[in-house]
Amino acid sequence: MVYDSRIDDSAQVARYYAGSAKVPGGAANEPGVRRQVRVLDLASTGAAPTSPGDISYANFVSRLRDPIRAYLTSSGAVKTTRCIVLTKGLPHRIQDTDVPAAGDDPTTLVNEFNGNDITCASVDSELTLLWQNLSTGEAGGATDSL
Repeated sequence: MVYDSRIDDSAQVARYYAGSAKVPGGAANEPGVRRQVRVLDLASTGAAPTSPGDISYANFVSRLRDPIRAYLTSSGAVKTTRCIVLTKGLPHRIQDTDVPAAGDDPTTLVNEFNGNDITCASVDSELTLLWQNLSTGEAGGATDSL
């Protein structure tokens, strides 16, 4: 489970889900509803804070993807992690690389899609490809990174 202790909603969900025994700042050392879950506090990684809503691809890489990759590698959990759960308060959508508001405007989104240059996505869907460097070859041109 990934949370950010600098975001109150995120920390509250983490304490409920994983338990205050694993999430500092919780009261009563409660076990949580998922006692076997591993936790990653983004604040402890040195990553800059994020906010709910949209995130640029560059910030997704530096503030979410790379810290999660590093944690999984350093904790030896690369092959044993079955899912990654993000808490409330973290970003949910990655902006398009050359038209950041494309996800907010259906017409623009269709134009990006028809131009073979759509790069916006949900954070969750990008994390399913955690070990792929999806920006390799991406220069904002039609079909440059298929």
